[in-house]
Amino acid sequence: MRVVWQGKQLYADTVAKPTEFAQRAANTFYAISRTYLTSFISLMAVVMIVMFIIAWFIHSKTGFGQKLKIIGTNYDVAKFSGINCTKVLITAYMICGVCAATGGIFFSALRKTSSYENGMGYDFSCLTTVLLGGVQLCGGKGSVIGAFGGVLAYSILNNILSWIGLDTYSKYLVQGIVFLFIVWLNTYSNRKLGKA
Repeated sequence: MRVVWQGKQLYADTVAKPTEFAQRAANTFYAISRTYLTSFISLMAVVMIVMFIIAWFIHSKTGFGQKLKIIGTNYDVAKFSGINCTKVLITAYMICGVCAATGGIFFSALRKTSSYENGMGYDFSCLTTVLLGGVQLCGGKGSVIGAFGGVLAYSILNNILSWIGLDTYSKYLVQGIVFLFIVWLNTYSNRKLGKA
């Protein structure tokens, strides 16, 4: 993106020649994030729920998900157990790439622009949400349902902070404190259980 388009922001209605077809295609792309299947259920929500169910099924009910858990717990043990760790990890990254691309399409349609800077700053929020959902930094522990719960809790926290009128930098401060508290709590729990 940075090389081909020289780091410019792209708008769907200006990439192609301004024809009627190009404008219709741009409007269709923009509508992806604004389409409602019923009066209150959006297409984005349906896609998210479907992806959540698929991820839960893969993680909880398949051999691939069990192998991922073992690799996350102890890579060397998984390798010596006969698991092809490289193949499993490459597959996991491919799945993550598909999920990220799907989210990127919706995000670009929502912002009506495409840029290599889209999504910058969300990495810390994502890390905080999964930690809030019970996933550990050292790996091997966590669930899709827990991560989803972390996303909901983090969203509620953000809405409360906006509701009480905190500015952006104050929100970042609170989010950082929450992140540090979760990391401390995980470390403390592991030490109590003799795992750290």
